[in-house]
Amino acid sequence: MATKTFKIGEYAKGGTIKVTTTKNTINISVINMFGNGEEIDSHQETITEHDFIKCDSIERRISNFLHDITTSYYSGKIMAWIKDKTGLKFFWC
Repeated sequence: MATKTFKIGEYAKGGTIKVTTTKNTINISVINMFGNGEEIDSHQETITEHDFIKCDSIERRISNFLHDITTSYYSGKIMAWIKDKTGLKFFWC
């Protein structure tokens, strides 16, 4: 299991994307870091999240989800991290 928080800022919805990989799933959460002009550290609000099951052809689904919440540059960075941490080439089944 690996977890990484990408603090992207104005180039992503909410500003922060948290990715958690487990044996069977990849969870991507969009966290709101903007609130009343300052960062919210103690009680971060999750805007949306999605679980992807590794038995789907999910590379395109993950890519589409990431492109909805951030730019293509950061989508590529996050996809590279997911591929590195999972050690898989997608289309797992």
